[in-house]
Amino acid sequence: MTLWLVRHGCAGAKEEWDGPDERRSLDEVGVQQALSIAEEVLPGRPVRLLSSPLARCVDTLRPLAVQSGLPILKTESLGPSAEISDVMDLLTKQPGRSVLCTHGEMMEPLLSIFSGVGMRLSGAFAPEGWLRKGVVWQIDREAMSMECLTPSSLTDCDRHPEYAIAP
Repeated sequence: MTLWLVRHGCAGAKEEWDGPDERRSLDEVGVQQALSIAEEVLPGRPVRLLSSPLARCVDTLRPLAVQSGLPILKTESLGPSAEISDVMDLLTKQPGRSVLCTHGEMMEPLLSIFSGVGMRLSGAFAPEGWLRKGVVWQIDREAMSMECLTPSSLTDCDRHPEYAIAP
């Protein structure tokens, strides 16, 4: 049973945003990342889109929603201040082919938990790129594996070079 876990696309720097953080949307790179994510996930025929209610997560799934005709269901359980147990609960209870979009604050502990329970983590690029903005994890719950996908058209977020794809 396949799920996709997405870290939202690049949304600029928090310190440069003038307004409530929950309304900070994707920047130009983030919009390109969102399009790449849709291109990567759409062939898997997703059946459900779940998102943190923050604008940058909803906007990351928007191209996929438009192309698939699916609504984006917002849940605080994917927000940056959610309990990690809430995210784990969502991941275990979702039907196959669900897409969940969350934040970096959730990604690192999730990867640690998955690794700790014996899930095999792999990816097209080095582990230091596994937390980058716009990354898509394909989770196979039956095979106990997670693959970090690299859409061919995914653009790096230059505001976070520490998560860039190594040349």
